[in-house]
Amino acid sequence: MKETTDISITIGLLEAEIDSLKDAYKNCKFSALKREYSTQLVSHKQALKMLKQVADLEPLINQEVEKRIAERMPSDEEIIHEATDRYVNKVTGHVRSNLWAVFRKGAKWSRSRMMKINSSQKTEGGGE
Repeated sequence: MKETTDISITIGLLEAEIDSLKDAYKNCKFSALKREYSTQLVSHKQALKMLKQVADLEPLINQEVEKRIAERMPSDEEIIHEATDRYVNKVTGHVRSNLWAVFRKGAKWSRSRMMKINSSQKTEGGGE
């Protein structure tokens, strides 16, 4: 959401700059300066067009990122299964290790699941 706000602010500033360049172009009497204003106007308009496209695509990109994260995160059943299998003695029902060890192993397990995203992104996007 913050990125969209930043893009909106940037778009507003760029539109104001374009208006300012248009006024300067109209009021300028020197051809060399008019050419410079014209060049700046063209580049600013191209930048504005690209920013508007980014603003339109950003919600879709964010939605896809959230979807991929949700796919890789463990379900409640997986978490319970993992915790039961690794940290509870099935015969006595007592916890086998201390809390810090459980936390470390859980973090490594979650991170290993997230690392699958990085390796799959390299092939999905046609990248490296």
